[in-house]
Amino acid sequence: MTKRTAQIRRLFAQLRETLHASNPAPEPSDATLEARWLGCVLVWPELWSEGKLPLDAFQHPAHRLLFEAMMTVKQSGAECNDVPKLKAQLSQRGVGQQQVGLLLQEVMAAGGDFPQFDYYVELLRQRLAEREQAEQQVGGSGEIVRLEVGGGSPFQEFTTEELLAEQQ
Repeated sequence: MTKRTAQIRRLFAQLRETLHASNPAPEPSDATLEARWLGCVLVWPELWSEGKLPLDAFQHPAHRLLFEAMMTVKQSGAECNDVPKLKAQLSQRGVGQQQVGLLLQEVMAAGGDFPQFDYYVELLRQRLAEREQAEQQVGGSGEIVRLEVGGGSPFQEFTTEELLAEQQ
């Protein structure tokens, strides 16, 4: 990125912070946020390396497919916004030509804004971290719960070993 581009981004970021402080806008939905990130990278492919995200950051199935296709195109040595190669990759993933066009139109129409790219990256990473934390909290402790209908407490907790020993 050139020094001038960096200066412009900093100025826009300062302007955005000033505007947000006086009139905070609601945060975009996950799908909108993903589409804006994808749209920015399609228009400015140099942002790919600046705002690198893992595949799990994309929850919307179509956006996930597009991101996978962009990764494959990038790994082949081409720019991630090479539309003919993206179309070919998406076709290989079972996306029809008409759907490819609609997907690209939807992503471009989402309103991805160059000065807000860092904000999109930050929110996508934050939401991914929140999902991962929630998944860890929901994850089991290796215990199996069994319903007993014959009196006593309706629930008893058994470790896997205890349950297997009882069933023998």
